[in-house]
Amino acid sequence: ISSDSKGNVTIWDWRAKKPIKSWKGVPQGTRGLAVYPQNKWVAICDQDNVAVWNYETQERLAFLPGSSWLAFSPNGALLGAAHTDDAKDSRDAIIWDTATWKQSRLLQGHKSLVLNGSFSPDSTTLMTSSTDRTVRRWNLQTGKEMEPPWTRPLPSFRVAYLPDGKHIAEAQPSAVMWS
Repeated sequence: ISSDSKGNVTIWDWRAKKPIKSWKGVPQGTRGLAVYPQNKWVAICDQDNVAVWNYETQERLAFLPGSSWLAFSPNGALLGAAHTDDAKDSRDAIIWDTATWKQSRLLQGHKSLVLNGSFSPDSTTLMTSSTDRTVRRWNLQTGKEMEPPWTRPLPSFRVAYLPDGKHIAEAQPSAVMWS
């Protein structure tokens, strides 16, 4: 599955390297994409919106505010995105409950643009990174930070939990893995 700068979603036959089907996913160019294959969901975001689709039927399941990154929790119960607020420039992360497509949590604390988010393997925490050079871990039951933010020498463009849930990886000009 891919999405392009015009907001189109394409499903590919990877062996034949040919598109199987394509449709308009979001109004503007795509900034992020997440797939949850167990439910055949694809979420695509542009500058202002998140559209969630069933990629087999092309039925739109939800149209939500948010931008810049997307991630489904491993159990599929949650969708995380940067929260778009014109006054704040996506400083918050928003969590959507995928059973209702209603907001579950608004995670506030970063001082500038949230670049990325990653759910823990057990779907109980979210880690976010920001241009404010911090990485934060959030308890998704309470919506609170789990500890003081980790200050980094440079912004972390991507953060991810490793499968053991005890270690994380981050991408910045010099890659780092830590626990």
